[in-house]
Amino acid sequence: MNIKEVEKVTGISSQNIRFYEKSGLVHPVRNEENGYREYDTNDIRILKLIKMFRMIDMPIEQIKLILSENQKLPQLLNEQEKMLEQKLENARYAIRVCEHLKEMCCFQRQREELLYLLS
Repeated sequence: MNIKEVEKVTGISSQNIRFYEKSGLVHPVRNEENGYREYDTNDIRILKLIKMFRMIDMPIEQIKLILSENQKLPQLLNEQEKMLEQKLENARYAIRVCEHLKEMCCFQRQREELLYLLS
């Protein structure tokens, strides 16, 4: 398959497919006649795995470890889950800060209106 066909099959942009190739995650063969990349079913499988891991915000370096089988998948998934939980906690905290700031703005506006009325 050429890169356009792979793009359609996987839902991954050709730009990202090339990035994954440059990162050493996928290794398509080159057609000797025209120099185009040719992807086989294993390349497609790997790209779909990469897409799944990127959906959970897994870094490229961790994906490399998984694909090279130098790191056990359950261990990396546990680490990733902890990282996502921390991001969620940080996002919840940021939302609370925003809510607090909005309340302060409303309070400040009401205070200014009251001072204006009293003057």
